[in-house]
Amino acid sequence: MEFDVVETKSAEPTEAICETETAIIGEKTNKGRRAVSWIFGFIFYATLLVTIVVVAYTYSGENGTPRDILGYSVMTVLSDSMQPVIPKDSVVLTKRTDENQINVGDNVSYLDENNNAITHRVIAIIEDYSESGMRGFQLQGVASPKPDSDIVYANNIIGQVIWHSVRFGQVMGFVQLNWMYIVIAGGLLMALMVTLRIFFRSERQKSPDKYCLSQNGK
Repeated sequence: MEFDVVETKSAEPTEAICETETAIIGEKTNKGRRAVSWIFGFIFYATLLVTIVVVAYTYSGENGTPRDILGYSVMTVLSDSMQPVIPKDSVVLTKRTDENQINVGDNVSYLDENNNAITHRVIAIIEDYSESGMRGFQLQGVASPKPDSDIVYANNIIGQVIWHSVRFGQVMGFVQLNWMYIVIAGGLLMALMVTLRIFFRSERQKSPDKYCLSQNGK
């Protein structure tokens, strides 16, 4: 017995199948683009934040004193008087603290009579110093052989040291020397991120239709 062999050809995608496959492709494409958009957004805002921090750190406040931002100040240790606890060239972050919360053993930054910021350790506290109604703090560098010559009034305390890093200090030293180039580079990077986001957004409507056109053109 013989059977006729009938050759069949795959049917062309119908409009319904094309729409379904287009929806699937569109969904996958949108997920990928959302991920890329999130990455670009993160880089954009991270760059903006770093640029703001660089500018704020580079410029000091009035009379050369460290700039106070929401009670926090950043400064660089220029001497080795706090070795090995806080090495020279370290960046220290201080937090403005109530004078009654400062204790013996705390590391603090203060302004001397020439408005220089100095970071030393509290070794003694004098209540109502010179009948001023304020505490007086006796300070000394960890590596210094003797205490500082002057008692520091509470209103000259910048803040208590809450963090420090010599590695970060080296990076910020480079930033201070090249801050203008860094700000320009940050601005160019942000402009690039905006351009890429606009480009991908304009392409979002195109790719799903390309699939159907290629299938219908076979």
